[in-house]
Parts: sequence; structure tokens; C-alpha cells
Amino acid sequence: MIRYHHYLSKGLESCWLMLVLLLPLLITTESSFLSQDTYSRFEVPKTVFLKTTAGIMIILWILKDINLFSSLSFTRIQATVQQFLRNMRGTQLLTVGALTILVTTIIASALSSDFITSLWGHQPGNDPFSLYSMVCYFAIFAIVASNLKSSNQVYRLLGTIILSGTIAALYGVLEFLGIDFLSVNETGGYQRISSTLGNSLIAGSYFLVSIGVTTTTIYLTVNNATSSIPRPKLLVSPLFAALLIQLTALIFTGSRGPWIATTILLTTF
Repeated sequence: MIRYHHYLSKGLESCWLMLVLLLPLLITTESSFLSQDTYSRFEVPKTVFLKTTAGIMIILWILKDINLFSSLSFTRIQATVQQFLRNMRGTQLLTVGALTILVTTIIASALSSDFITSLWGHQPGNDPFSLYSMVCYFAIFAIVASNLKSSNQVYRLLGTIILSGTIAALYGVLEFLGIDFLSVNETGGYQRISSTLGNSLIAGSYFLVSIGVTTTTIYLTVNNATSSIPRPKLLVSPLFAALLIQLTALIFTGSRGPWIATTILLTTF
């Protein structure tokens, strides 16, 4: 399996890039399936895609590091944990936080009066807080954290987030202008946009993330931190255009929380 290590690594990166690009944009038509939840056309395709991709990534990860997994022992795991705790820095705190959320979710589910609902969710197709969903989130986090090693990988990830955020924001601007060919608007009068996220607050929160990533990428580009990219200064204008589109879409969401958070983000950057 070692001879395929390179291709498995590329497969893993392709999975998380595809997830970042497509997850915010996936929706279905209103007549695709029957559901009592009006937001199912937004939530179900995203949830199914995320969990399917998580499963594929887990399989690729096991195949890629099969020698490591086959040599695991209690002593080795204990030594790894001790080394991790001794060398803990700010970045490792992210892992501790993610693991804490997973462990508390497992404990809460185990002690729940309705274990099945806690495990799969009230609506398994679109419940984002079930134990099953949390395991998928943590698996994706662990795989990306352990396989995102080069600066080129980081820049590809940042660029994909910016591209996805800009596409969602561009449609949100069109939606505000009444050009809503996907019929996603929830207000009826187009006073607030939701783009492909299904909800104005969720859309605003997503644009907050994409604005933060775009601003960070602009900073890295202007300060020549992206030395591995040929002619990085040529990216400044497209990046500023993407930032402007995302900020415009954020304003059109009418979501005060993301507005305030974005203001704090940009003033303290």
C-alpha cells in the first residue's frame, strides 16, 4: 500500500477541497422529496454529502496509514498522548477542544433517556447535532489536521474557501436584486438574503468565515508570504473583489450578529 501513498494523499486532499467547495452550495428542488421541514432541501443534501465524504475520507486515511494503524498498541498510544501533552502549544489546543466536544457528546448520548435519538438525531437526514454527526465532524477535523502539512495545501484550502464563499455571496447579491432562479429566498420580499444556506443568519455566519479567510489571504499575499505562488501580487485585485462581494452579501443578510462579529474581525485584524 506504500506505493499508493501519494495517490491516497491526493485523494484525501481532493475530498476535503470538494467538501469545502460544494457543501455551502448544495441544495435540491422543492419537489425532490417530501418533508415537513421547509429547510430540508438545504440541509439534507449538505448532511448526506458531508457524511458520505467523511466515510470516504476515513477509508482513504486507513489505507494510507495502514501500517501505522496496524502497529498501534496501548503503550504506543500512551507514549503519544504523553508527548502531545508535554509539547502542547496553541495549535494543539484546537485538537483538545475538538476532542473535548466529542467526548462530552459521547457521554451525553450514553446518559440520554433516548439513546437512539441522541445517536442518530430526531431527523437523521438533517440533524447536525447527533452523535453520528459529531463523529463525522471530528473525523474530518482529525484527517485534515494530520494530513495538511505543506504551505501549498494550505493555500489551496484557503483559495477553495474563498471561491465557495464568493459563489454563495454572488448568488446572494443576485437574490437581493430579485434574480432568484433557485427560489431560495425565505422573506418573500427579498429584504434579507439566505443564498444557498437556507437561512439569513446561517448565511451571515458563513460569510463571516469566508471574509476572515479572504482577509487573511490578502494579508499573506501583500506581505509576500505566498512565495510558492508565482506572481502573488496579481491575486490582490481578484481577492479584493471577492472580499467586496462577500461583504455586500453579508450586509444583505440583515443578520446583526455576523455584522458585529465581522466588524470586530476587521478592526482587530
